[in-house]
Amino acid sequence: MTRAGVAVAVVAVVAIASLGIGGAASALDGNATPTVDAAPASVAVVAASAPVNGKVAFVVTNGTERVVRITRVTALASQTDGGQVLKASTTAVAPAVLAPGEQAIGQAAFRARSLAADATFAWKVATKRVASGTTSSDPSRLTLGNFVLSPAAVGSVAQTLAFDATNSSTKTIAGPLTVNVVCLNEAGKPAVATTTKVDRAKVRAGATVPITVKFRELCPNYVVAARGASST
Repeated sequence: MTRAGVAVAVVAVVAIASLGIGGAASALDGNATPTVDAAPASVAVVAASAPVNGKVAFVVTNGTERVVRITRVTALASQTDGGQVLKASTTAVAPAVLAPGEQAIGQAAFRARSLAADATFAWKVATKRVASGTTSSDPSRLTLGNFVLSPAAVGSVAQTLAFDATNSSTKTIAGPLTVNVVCLNEAGKPAVATTTKVDRAKVRAGATVPITVKFRELCPNYVVAARGASST
């Protein structure tokens, strides 16, 4: 089980340039690196947030020695008062295909206010084998850059993150696009996440799509991933 993290800290922000994250997190972009639990020799959730309006942010690591496709991530929430176990699952994980050691991000959405702040979670990650001989990562993965984080604002949108998503492959990527952002607290733990669907039919090889993600909370430290539905 993974015990939930803590709320995001409020920090003054400025415009931020693109910063790719190397090592095990090479599948993610952003301006920070997630702090995660030791990765088992499987595909597993290695960090998760406390529930925020019923949504729980998570980081998945491929701890195996093969390339895998994530088909679904399921969270089972246990309440400290002994109430019923609640279930939420998602297929909107990005990237969807992970090489050994790579990470993906997403969020599990429960009914708002259905979870206690100190709920604990058991996670299940469903995967499929990728064709033998495959060594590359997600063919529908988009390359991200030119990040600009807005100043804090008052109202329903606390902050925005604008960036470019480029198809760096030689094939067309079909839409819609899935864009996941996980905001990290000062300790690097997931605090809150957002999933944005971009209604784009396709992104041709070499093309760039401008994307803006809106946050209801401040997000000074973040990791981002984006992918299409498939590549052709």
